[in-house]
Parts: sequence; C-alpha cells; structure tokens
Amino acid sequence: MTEPKIKKIDDIQALPFVSVAKRAELPQCAAVYFALDPLRSKVLYIGSSRSLRGRWRVHPHRRSTAFIAWLAIEESGKRYETECAYIQHFDPPLNYTGDLGVSPEIGSLIKRFAREDERSVAYIVRRLIEESPRIKSALKNGGKRRRQ
Repeated sequence: MTEPKIKKIDDIQALPFVSVAKRAELPQCAAVYFALDPLRSKVLYIGSSRSLRGRWRVHPHRRSTAFIAWLAIEESGKRYETECAYIQHFDPPLNYTGDLGVSPEIGSLIKRFAREDERSVAYIVRRLIEESPRIKSALKNGGKRRRQ
C-alpha cells in the first residue's frame, strides 16, 4: 500500500476545497476527496470517485456545513490505493473499516465490489441489506445460514 504523502490535517487544508453548499463548483475530475468538519480541523470521511462533482451533486448531506477537499487522481487503481492509505492513516469516523461480521470470503467479496464500483464498504453493505432480507439475516448471524 502506498504511504500517504498527506500526513496531517494541515496538508489537507492546503488542498483545493469548497463548502458542501457550493458543491456545484467542484471540478468534473476523478479524485480522492476528504469531507472535513466546518472548521476544517478534522477529517470526517474519505472517498474516491470518477466524477467528483457528480458524486456530490446528489449526496445526501448536501445541506451540511462541512467542506470537501480533493486530490485529483485519474488512474482508478492508484485512486483506490490512495483512498485506502488515507483511510488507514486518518481513520475517519464515517468510514467503516472494522470487521464486517461475516466470513473472510464474503468480506473479501464485499470489499472487492466496493473497489470495483468505487463505493464505500458501508454503501455496499447498506445496498445488500436493502436488496435482500436473507443477506441481512446472514450478516446478523455472522455469515452463517440458518437451516430451515
């Protein structure tokens, strides 16, 4: 995994940024982005997207007072690797990085889907739960199927 070049919050504060309220000003670029608290003193979430403006155009927190800083990275593999390195380094409270409570094989698949779809693990798990009561049950039971 790549060692993060951005080591502290001051490094993120030096990146270009806009408030969530002005997200229409975000560039149409591929990037790793940092959601920052209103004082820009804490990293709340780290994500990546092929289209930064597109990702935030429909974001559910569009009325937030937070800020979005970004680091443009065109190459998908490099973007994902960079995002993972920064999540590990900063451990943002809104990124889910813990144990998924499922078998390693299922956890690996969920993480692969997240990487391929350029979505967070939390997003993939939420969608799986919405799509299937059986999956929800399996996740609650640690990935074990109950016999009928």
